Amino acid sequence: HDGEGMCDGAGGGGGWQFSAAREDSHVYCAVREPDGYTARLAVLDDCPSFAAVADYVASTLKTETSYWVGGTDLFEEDRWFWINKAEVVRGAPFWETGQPDGGTKENNLILNHRGRLEDRHPSELLPFICQLK
Repeated sequence: HDGEGMCDGAGGGGGWQFSAAREDSHVYCAVREPDGYTARLAVLDDCPSFAAVADYVASTLKTETSYWVGGTDLFEEDRWFWINKAEVVRGAPFWETGQPDGGTKENNLILNHRGRLEDRHPSELLPFICQLK
């Protein structure tokens, strides 16, 4: 991504595992990782990754479902980081208009059905996206 939060095209769609399980997402990703891979909640910290997953969610899945991804502002309010410690880029095209809006009660990221980020309360039961490395 460049300094303005824009993406220059999509990357390949490989390396992602979409799951509708309701278990603890971190544990689910780690326990069910395929041989030869490590798995974690998705980190969409570059334009090709973000574009590939957002496009898949918005264009291929075609549901009204949102998915947990691996970002939080739990450690410092309104400073968003991926679980790999990379900062989450703010603004378009990454975030839904008006987001984040949850204050101290919504500290985790979802990718909504339009392929945009929103903050949500961690107790919500939503499917999630595991990233395979």
